[in-house]
Amino acid sequence: TFMRVVLSLLEMSEIEKRIEAAGARADPSGLRDRALAELLYGGGFRVSELVDLPLKAAPKPDQKHMIILGKGAKERDQATDAPGSRSFTSLRNASP
Repeated sequence: TFMRVVLSLLEMSEIEKRIEAAGARADPSGLRDRALAELLYGGGFRVSELVDLPLKAAPKPDQKHMIILGKGAKERDQATDAPGSRSFTSLRNASP
């Protein structure tokens, strides 16, 4: 799976450091960056899928998966993880 490949390239501590660094700023952009990093590493999203993801379509806390527009403009079912969903909830709450 995706996480096995990532874990074979990076130690879990390295992944956690990258996620923490992404969310280091205490402003909406820090919240956004942390949420994107958590979905990228934890959810296996492609960078292009995250960049094109509108905030209103981001996962909700109780959502286990979502339909996204993937490669070749094809819909795909993507699992979401709890930390990524919580980070997007924090971002939604902080956004005007």
